[in-house]
Amino acid sequence: MWTLRHRPDKPLRPYQVEDALVLQQRMERDGATIAAHEQGLGKSRIALLTAHAMSASRLLVLCPSIAKIAWAEEIPEWTTARFQIIRGGADVRRLRPDADITVVTYDLLRNDTVREWVIAWAADMAICDEVQQLRGATTKRTRAAYDRWHGALKNIPRVLLMSGTPIVSWPIDLWPHLKRWLPHTIDHGHGPLSYDSFLRRYHVVVPMFVAHKQTPVDKIVRAQNEPDLHARLQPVMLRRRKVDVAKDLPSIYWSPMPIEVQPKHRREIIDALHEAGLDDDLVARMQQAFDAGEEASVLRLVAEYPTQMATAQRVLGEIKAPLVVNLLVDEMSESHYAIGVGYWNRTVGDVLEKGLAQFGVVRVDGATSQKLRQEAVDHFRQPNGPRVFLGQIQACSTALTLVRASRVIMPQLSWTPGDNRQFVARFHRIGQTEPVEIRTPSMQGTMDDGFNRVLTRKTDTATAVVETRPEN
Repeated sequence: MWTLRHRPDKPLRPYQVEDALVLQQRMERDGATIAAHEQGLGKSRIALLTAHAMSASRLLVLCPSIAKIAWAEEIPEWTTARFQIIRGGADVRRLRPDADITVVTYDLLRNDTVREWVIAWAADMAICDEVQQLRGATTKRTRAAYDRWHGALKNIPRVLLMSGTPIVSWPIDLWPHLKRWLPHTIDHGHGPLSYDSFLRRYHVVVPMFVAHKQTPVDKIVRAQNEPDLHARLQPVMLRRRKVDVAKDLPSIYWSPMPIEVQPKHRREIIDALHEAGLDDDLVARMQQAFDAGEEASVLRLVAEYPTQMATAQRVLGEIKAPLVVNLLVDEMSESHYAIGVGYWNRTVGDVLEKGLAQFGVVRVDGATSQKLRQEAVDHFRQPNGPRVFLGQIQACSTALTLVRASRVIMPQLSWTPGDNRQFVARFHRIGQTEPVEIRTPSMQGTMDDGFNRVLTRKTDTATAVVETRPEN
């Protein structure tokens, strides 16, 4: 049986020891539990501590591709375990049946050869890291892990689900995990709620016409019954916030950053939207919805015109990026600090990279290989390395530690609030020594300004379910 390493230079924090005990007790009771700690509180170490307490002689770790690097560092740092990482179907021939820990990515489980080997390896416990990756109930990735008859976890008796953002966008993100592992939490007296029943109990849905669909499709416009769901999660979900347990971790605060735009910029936005194929009526509807700040109206537009709305987000980002560059050049020329910059569209990243090149830039986006990704992170971590970490939000949402920077600016935000929180957590985590300021620039008097307001309200849903207490 593998053991834990004693690290006097990095002692366990009291909450980590306490949480491992709680998670162990809950898994022994229910077979599964959820660790929903905010990012940067050492969930990996807590998970390994829990697995050791459970006497897991064969531990399976499932994770996104980007997290393989982190687990390859965490396992030997905190344990004496013999571990292996599956990198592809051809790896099966060289895998060791006597390994203590096997790490495999969610996407690789779709490979029949890999999945069959994992099943045959017969782990006695599994850790599902960044489990929000399995929020799609019918995706191939989720079925490859969760399917009761053919999934990689079908015979594993103990499962620890981990995510700093268990609700990425709406409460329905939780359903696949609760239905598969903790069905009693959503049993209202007649068995666990089906997907559709859960959707309608905890969301307001309305029929909307979507491009290429002949009939209306039910779309979520807001959440409801959050206190009820929160209460049901309390016995199975352990949530820790940095502000509560990491007293030595500096504060984090979000700062709206209004950008005053000239009439020429507003005309530029309209012209660019027209050039991208959006007609006058749709542009007017978009501006009206954002001006009013009506979440339902905005979400209806997103559902009915997903391609056009994505185009609008890109256009706004491309016009805003040079304005942000001008502000940062002035600011960084008079200082020596490093900064993180998040964006969504690669064309926006191109503008930012070129405009900030004088300060040294490392960039990670969806096209960056794992090797180059790690090289970029290592380069940025150097005290005299490049001063700008430029990251595509979704590509940099997990497994990176970027605490050299305490200032983060996000010229673009994801429509999915969880993506934004995950990106920010790369900078605000254990190891950070300075207060972290997150700035969200928005062009005043345009739909960009309205977009940020709507997104802020949407973020409140996850907070209500995961963190706040239900009303009496």
